[in-house]
Amino acid sequence: MSDSRPGVLLALSPIIEQRIATLLFGGQAAVTVAASLVELAALERTLAYSTANAEALLVSADMPDLTASLLSHARTKGLRLVGIAADEHDATLLRDLPLDTVLIDPIDARALQAAVHESIRDSSNGAAATADLRPGKRHGRERQGTVLAVVGSRGAPGASELACSLAALACGQWRALLVELDLLGNAGLALRLGSDATQGSLLALLRATQSGEAALAELLERWLVSRIGWPPTLLAPAQPEQVIEELDQPGAIRAGLDALAEQYPLVIVDVGFLLAQPGALGPVERCHREALVAADAVLLTLGAREAQLDAGLAQLDLLLDTLGIARERIRVVCNGVGGPGAIARPQLEQTLTIGLRERELAVDALIPWETRALAKAVRTGLPLAAAHPRGSYARRLGQLLDMLFLPGAPVARSRKRLLALPARATVEPQPELEPVRAQGEEEVVLPWRS
Repeated sequence: MSDSRPGVLLALSPIIEQRIATLLFGGQAAVTVAASLVELAALERTLAYSTANAEALLVSADMPDLTASLLSHARTKGLRLVGIAADEHDATLLRDLPLDTVLIDPIDARALQAAVHESIRDSSNGAAATADLRPGKRHGRERQGTVLAVVGSRGAPGASELACSLAALACGQWRALLVELDLLGNAGLALRLGSDATQGSLLALLRATQSGEAALAELLERWLVSRIGWPPTLLAPAQPEQVIEELDQPGAIRAGLDALAEQYPLVIVDVGFLLAQPGALGPVERCHREALVAADAVLLTLGAREAQLDAGLAQLDLLLDTLGIARERIRVVCNGVGGPGAIARPQLEQTLTIGLRERELAVDALIPWETRALAKAVRTGLPLAAAHPRGSYARRLGQLLDMLFLPGAPVARSRKRLLALPARATVEPQPELEPVRAQGEEEVVLPWRS
């Protein structure tokens, strides 16, 4: 029986661990305990040195450092996140976190095993498919290329268009790939490119990655969409809601991005804006979050209208606080400057400076609205920067590329930490001194003075 028991990592309080001890230890245990963590912050170190394979992380609500950011990072390692609650109050607290499932004591062996070792059905042949995406199995070496995730917010600030144009410009310098990871089901790029996502998409990549496909490079060339003026593009699934369970497997998105970065020096990912919503966290939000956590750098696109700016700053808070993405990995641009309904540039710059300074960040680029580029893009079906390469939009994105990556290689530059200026000391005004006259000097009355 022990050979078939799934492995788990424990991040449980002593009280919860004691209540389910018979399921964790002994001859009748439902799982095999690979390691027990005193704090979640030690997870990375535990995974690096543990020789046992863990499939899930069990957590309780009273762990002192139980945060959404640590759990999101744990999930990208291929671990299912299972909450163990002593009562309904604990369960309510746990449901606010990005967990795959929550179990309430009393728990039986079958329920625990099902929560830890959940298998999915392969939609192509109906056979049970269990993804082995654990760190020891998935990462034979460090990521080779660079993954840049581009994300916007509510209000359509133009993040997807910016990702397309940025990838098109990057292709002029490096082998770059555009990945559509917007799982809200709008089929945007498939319509623009006139392609069929069922012939090969992100879903096919994840299935090949999970099965350990040796000929991934050859298959990838068949799945990519190639159009003149466009970067090579990997589309999102045609109907993501029908295959979301496969996409939502812990570590699946990260494993797919790692595989792409082995083939392309630069992978630009268009990530859907939906990262949270009232109520329980859904599979779409978890997939989007995993892409952002797994990326080497995140480019947040703010809009220049007031509502877009408010939504964008709220999205930035989510990246920093909820997902725990380091400031050094975040870049911020404001798109649509000078466009219809946009805040006047002086006021916009002031608002951005104040809002970002509070978060110890600064805007990296102001991207102008360009009517001529938009008209050409609509007429030709190309990204804005490719439709009008000599326009202000393309020029500003070209400058942004130089800021984002080191010269000669698509490696993300490190952002220097911005420091707040100390408060200026109050200087007492000095009294005005009477002018010193030389000895014998007399004041002369000028004729035009009264």
